[in-house]
Amino acid sequence: KSYHRQCDYRSHYRVHQSTRPFECSICTQSFLRRHDLNRHARIHLGLKPFKCSRCGKG
Repeated sequence: KSYHRQCDYRSHYRVHQSTRPFECSICTQSFLRRHDLNRHARIHLGLKPFKCSRCGKG
């Protein structure tokens, strides 16, 4: 597989290395990408920025 950007290639390559450099400081779960860690952090912070206008869940 080919990548247009080197950062995409590096991100993909971590899958083969089993490297998960981004670790949650609260529960020590680790992630391949910083974006995934940031999304995970919302669990601990209780952030749910989007709410359903029909039922209020979210």
